Amino acid sequence: MPWYKMFDMSFFNDVCIIICKHACLIYEHLSIL
Repeated sequence: MPWYKMFDMSFFNDVCIIICKHACLIYEHLSIL
């Protein structure tokens, strides 16, 4: 696998983690309301 493919995978993985964390925070705020 080329190095740029591995970079893309790690980049998308980081983005998914960030999105999931924000989604969890938003869901918690909505459930409180």
